[in-house]
Amino acid sequence: MATLGIDVLIEKELKGAFTNPVDSVIPVDHTFERNFLLAPILYNIKHSIEIVLKTITRLLGLDFQAKHDINLLYRVIEPKLLKITSIETQVRELGELIDKYHKNRFIIPKLNSRVFVTDEFNDLFRYPESRSIAKINFNEVFPDFNLRDLTEIKEDVSRLFNVFNEIGLQILGLKLTREELEDVLREYYSGSLSRE
Repeated sequence: MATLGIDVLIEKELKGAFTNPVDSVIPVDHTFERNFLLAPILYNIKHSIEIVLKTITRLLGLDFQAKHDINLLYRVIEPKLLKITSIETQVRELGELIDKYHKNRFIIPKLNSRVFVTDEFNDLFRYPESRSIAKINFNEVFPDFNLRDLTEIKEDVSRLFNVFNEIGLQILGLKLTREELEDVLREYYSGSLSRE
């Protein structure tokens, strides 16, 4: 969902400016779409991280964590993941991404602040009014997101996908390449592979 939404915003940004005959760029305002799509996109990214971290927790044989704090969820599994030496690089990269999305580092420059907006309940972008201590006026902040910001978020989603797949494959002891895994998933969802 996040990738689809971010693709729409990137497409709007790319189409949102055109060159007139005197070579000046006239931006087209897509504030409405950005304000109403960016919050659910960011929420979906963060919620997906939470769900996958909880899944990894169970795959590792650890107790289920009924928490929403992605940083805490990561800290629970990190020591056990680091024991799997073949994925140490991916675990470190995951830690960086968790830190970025837990502290909402992507939004700090838009707030003109050096203060991190941590999100222990993982609901900062879920509702217009969150339980978070920090209140963010999305209508003031989201228009400042540009093509570079949107592209970075999309790249983060891809990085998360790759890191989570590598970690999951190692935990399960599977020796599939990413391409082989994608083929299996494609066959499964097309119905040509038995779901038993």
